[in-house]
Amino acid sequence: MTETPNSELIELEVADLAFDGKAVAYRDGKVVFLKGGLPGETVLAEITRSKARYDQGVVREVVKRSPLRVQAPCAHFETCGGCTWQDLAYDQQLVFKRKQVVDCIERLGGLTGVEVLPAVGCDDPFWYRNKMEFSFHVDPGGDFTLGLHERGRFDRIFDLQQCYLQSEVSNRIVNWLRDYVRREQIPVYDVKFHRGYMRFVVIRQTKRTGQLMVNVVTNYGEFPEVGRFVSELRQAAPEITTIVHNQNGQKSNIATGEQETVLFGPG
Repeated sequence: MTETPNSELIELEVADLAFDGKAVAYRDGKVVFLKGGLPGETVLAEITRSKARYDQGVVREVVKRSPLRVQAPCAHFETCGGCTWQDLAYDQQLVFKRKQVVDCIERLGGLTGVEVLPAVGCDDPFWYRNKMEFSFHVDPGGDFTLGLHERGRFDRIFDLQQCYLQSEVSNRIVNWLRDYVRREQIPVYDVKFHRGYMRFVVIRQTKRTGQLMVNVVTNYGEFPEVGRFVSELRQAAPEITTIVHNQNGQKSNIATGEQETVLFGPG
């Protein structure tokens, strides 16, 4: 793999979408995988990496927009590593998902004549997740963030204000918790130096029964002023049916605990 100069911009025609959400274009017969861009678009792209069989690049400007493009509703779309196709019309998302299944069967599997039915969409393409994990992160300036990973970065977390995947209640809990930790000056865990306290918050929510669990994952130690914390959290989100505290002192940065305490509800 070789790095190429970052100053060169080339014009490409986006032809397809790849499995990881990247756009597919061709340059002198060579495949180029792009961050950004939709089929039918003409783009100016910067080639960032070059391999023997393909190149990788980033779209810097859309010269001609695709009729498939829509306005992504999420304000974090350009930053977040979650919804890579949110700017693609939902009916077309279903078309390309089916196409990728067909490609796997025919091109990778070598099978022909396999019937692949159209993808079945949902009534509402948002607010469907029943579990999400949100990370605390110490930023270089000494402050902290609480949210999701930036696209392609395991070491950077942006402050989430609103996510369209789980529910508005989930958004309310995340924003309240950030304010509470800042107000109470509770130390946030630093993954580099392995010190601090707050690590993750995991929210589970059922659609049929309305149950909602908040699981706060911290470093070792009792939660400070736990009674007040539970009381204020329930006031901020009366929909909560269970609050759990998990303690995880391991260096591995995963949202599970070795010790679990039910702070409210059945657990």
